[in-house]
Amino acid sequence: MVWHVLWGGMTTARHPLSRHIGSGVLIVILIFIAVAQEVLIPLTLAALFAMMLTPVVTFLVRNRVPNLPAVLGVVSLATVAISFTGWLIFGQLNDLALHVPEYRDNLRHRVSELRTRGKGVSAVAETMQDLKKEFSVAAPVAGQAPSQTIKPLVVTVDNPPALNFSDFMAMAISSLQPLAIVVLTLLLATFMMAQREDLHRRYMALTTRMAGKGIPVLSQQALDEVTGKITRYLVLQSLTNLAAGTIVAVALFFLGLPNALLWGLLTALLRYVPYVGVFLVTTMACVFAVAVSPDWNLPLMVAGLFFLVEVLIGNVAEPIFFAQGTGLSTLAVLVATAFWTWIWGPAGMVLAIPLTVCLVAVGKYVPSLNYLHILLAKQPDDLEEV
Repeated sequence: MVWHVLWGGMTTARHPLSRHIGSGVLIVILIFIAVAQEVLIPLTLAALFAMMLTPVVTFLVRNRVPNLPAVLGVVSLATVAISFTGWLIFGQLNDLALHVPEYRDNLRHRVSELRTRGKGVSAVAETMQDLKKEFSVAAPVAGQAPSQTIKPLVVTVDNPPALNFSDFMAMAISSLQPLAIVVLTLLLATFMMAQREDLHRRYMALTTRMAGKGIPVLSQQALDEVTGKITRYLVLQSLTNLAAGTIVAVALFFLGLPNALLWGLLTALLRYVPYVGVFLVTTMACVFAVAVSPDWNLPLMVAGLFFLVEVLIGNVAEPIFFAQGTGLSTLAVLVATAFWTWIWGPAGMVLAIPLTVCLVAVGKYVPSLNYLHILLAKQPDDLEEV
């Protein structure tokens, strides 16, 4: 009865308190999302992973492959691909760590060149520092004789505490936590894909009981729109990220930048984070180019390469293949990325767009939350009526 009243207030605008009820329910849901993030993050990642792989499973099922073998085969191939990608990244990072001393010396030399070129500013700064030191030494402290001797500093060396069993277990648990999240995500995604039809029937039965006979049509429309947009976004984003990473890796290899494969992989992965990911990988690659290059030509070429790739992929390829894309405005993507990062940390940066697409769909089909659709959608229908 309570759920019927709440859902009825959210889906109808007849009662003057309906909008406040809908907004109150939304606030409660967001608080629950922030508090239960340890459970909801793997669940959300599993749902997105299942959406990405479901088209492949559906294709196999239509070609007379049994459902369970199709799901297990697709998940196994995806697990192998993820494991192989992680192995490549860790191998490249290990190779990079072996040459850190060489790169550190070269980076110091590049920094000294910058200081030499800006010797006018640095000379003034050094002069001010010298004057400050002279004044601090010459000025006597009140109540202290100038000839007072400085007492020697006594240094004691303590042996570090021994690592007990509880500390060892805490370190082991903290190191195994990311692996546990990955395993849990894969298991949840496997069961979601294997029981996708049963989950769909349960969802429709739940909305029928909560809201009556007139709402399931809207629920089906909202579900189809959300899953369609998110699936299309994930598939096309993965393809464009793979293309961008391949171009970057090949181009950096011919430019002579070491560990070109690492930068290509990081480009493909960090592009899932809107705007911020490209900036991070570009900055890291340019700093690395400064550290390994004897001059400034390679860093400039690396920066130009990332700029050119982002222009071609982000402003030419993605608008063509994405068509209307996720239906989110540019400002909405930036605000959503900041908001979900604040709520869920790094995982929120990756999940920002899919979660915001869900909010837009809710605002479109729930009248009391229509302001979400107006604020976040790229081309809301309500603006045409104004």
